[in-house]
Amino acid sequence: MAVGALIASGCIVQAPLALPADSDTGWSEIQSRHFRLVTDLDAEDASAVLTTFERTYGLLAKVLFAGEAAPDFETQVLAFRTERELHEFIPPPYSGRYLKRLPNDIQSPPTVVLAGKPSLANRVLLAHELTHRFNHVAFQSMPIWLNEGLAEYYSTVRGEADRPVVGELDPDNGFATGSVQSDPSHVVFQGGLIDISKVPLPSALMQLDRDAFYGRETELAERPSLKADEKIAQNYAAAWAFTHMLMQSSGRGGDLRRAVEDHANRRDLAAALRSIEREHAEIDREFETYLRAAIPWRQHHEGAPPPLTGASRRALTGAEVLAWWTRLDSFQGRTAERSSRRLEDGVNRWSADPDLEFLRGRRDMLTNNAKEAERHLKQALARRPGQPGYQLALALLYLRDRTGTSWSPPAREVLLAQAFETLGQVAQTPVELNTVAIYHMMKATPARALAFAERASRADPDCWSCLHTYAAATFQLGRAADAAELERSALERLPDDAPSKVTAALAHDRDRYLGEASSGAKDDQRGTMLFLPD
Repeated sequence: MAVGALIASGCIVQAPLALPADSDTGWSEIQSRHFRLVTDLDAEDASAVLTTFERTYGLLAKVLFAGEAAPDFETQVLAFRTERELHEFIPPPYSGRYLKRLPNDIQSPPTVVLAGKPSLANRVLLAHELTHRFNHVAFQSMPIWLNEGLAEYYSTVRGEADRPVVGELDPDNGFATGSVQSDPSHVVFQGGLIDISKVPLPSALMQLDRDAFYGRETELAERPSLKADEKIAQNYAAAWAFTHMLMQSSGRGGDLRRAVEDHANRRDLAAALRSIEREHAEIDREFETYLRAAIPWRQHHEGAPPPLTGASRRALTGAEVLAWWTRLDSFQGRTAERSSRRLEDGVNRWSADPDLEFLRGRRDMLTNNAKEAERHLKQALARRPGQPGYQLALALLYLRDRTGTSWSPPAREVLLAQAFETLGQVAQTPVELNTVAIYHMMKATPARALAFAERASRADPDCWSCLHTYAAATFQLGRAADAAELERSALERLPDDAPSKVTAALAHDRDRYLGEASSGAKDDQRGTMLFLPD
């Protein structure tokens, strides 16, 4: 199941971690080809983290891209030496978590947070999430069930770099038939039993939209009910099992296997899926038989990965360590007071540090203290002129109504123009570029927006909001069919925790664009909902 967390036993930390030392903190930043590791592990254990994760990345790249160049995605890894340290930020019972963005960041690469050397479960979680990112590059489009099914399927990857193996079953970290526990009426998914009668058949699974698959058919309370959690687990188990059947054993899965595994035939994925849907009755019967079949399984314990080469390492200062802790320790909710107090203690010790000053501004943005946020952000920019992330925060401070209305409308317009002119000159990341594009859409200059949105989408093919802005600008410039295709891609890249209103907004825009493309009639409702970073 694509939950970004791992369960373990542990106890609650009684006292917050003390500020790190001024120097000789014991923390390092180690940069490999695809990972930036921030850790207080010793050299041997830190190397084990990077070599394990780089091997997983290489194996996935091999099976998904064969001899072609695989994309180079950066993932951050924050590895604490002990569970006591980890549990201050990620409470028990979790032993690891995959975060698409750190809690106090406006933008950051996905981050794996763990304690000690990576477990098998850590590696499986990373492989699942990397598969999603790779699939968004390799395929233009795929349905929800296949997107999650392939992520589960490829999370089993193991072996040597030139001989990767995928699809082997493991009941603790994936799927296996009920026969592994002498219970033919159940399947095993991530260590738990699921009644076979509750597992959706392929004909039903293939009809599920995002909200139905991820358990958001209606607006629920913040914490889903146990019944909703069970339903989500059943959907994931069905996607895993159905994908495994098609990829490993079913004669009806041949076209799908070729479309997934043969790069030259990836354009045939849609045709392969249509063929499967046409045979849904026969496939349902095959699936029911498959779920009750005895499928051999065993857990594999791999040897040490090959040595890591080409990594760079540097020691972190106390201020840098505190900045990382602060980014992870939310300024909102139950940790707000602790996080803010520790940040202020750090500023008293390292008063000239620009990152800590920026984080003060970020805190005040989140608590709608606009004038104080402006003061801190401008001070950070004075210490590090032209820093794109700082400039992004300042531009958003003026743009968002909850903080921007602290200035009179004429003054705000001047501040916005100045902030976005500068941001447009220094923007580098997809979030920075997309934010500039949104500003130009709001100013009714779609041609200027298009250039920034296109750059953002190319920089990160996984960025759903970038593609959504790109689609809106494209539509405004009269290219409805192209806009519909971009919007479809945006929909397919929504994370599984995307709110229902976001899904509905993107689906509505896709249908609008398709309608104009097919009829040729101009759509009079030119507005669209655009999504700024938090």
